[in-house]
Amino acid sequence: MQQNKTWPLIVTIVAAIAAFILGPIFWPMNPGNPEPTSVQLPLFIGVGVMEAVGFGIGVAFLIFGWRFMRNRTLGDWLAFLSAAWLLVSWWPHDRLHMMLDHGDYWGLLGLEWGFHVTLILCGVILASFLWKRFSATV
Repeated sequence: MQQNKTWPLIVTIVAAIAAFILGPIFWPMNPGNPEPTSVQLPLFIGVGVMEAVGFGIGVAFLIFGWRFMRNRTLGDWLAFLSAAWLLVSWWPHDRLHMMLDHGDYWGLLGLEWGFHVTLILCGVILASFLWKRFSATV
């Protein structure tokens, strides 16, 4: 039984480390953008670590939660995928912001619609899912 708790942790750690290392390689910072100050840099690194850990948790959640999704309702699936997207999306989202030229408003609009709007929709889906679950028990 202990193995069941260990593997998700291992997957989380491996995926988080890979995300943290590969993020700047996949999406390098735009050379035209200003460099962060020495005070800002550790704060950006801290956010990067949190996003990588969130990504790792999301990957483990998808891999190990998948088996519980057999014969589930559409609402269950939407909630499951929304939770996963809320966890994994921050890693590419933040890296794409750093890669984006600050004057590229079309690119910014793509990011806003591709990430911000979908994250809001995921929140609505999860809130609706939980509301239905909780209100059914009252």
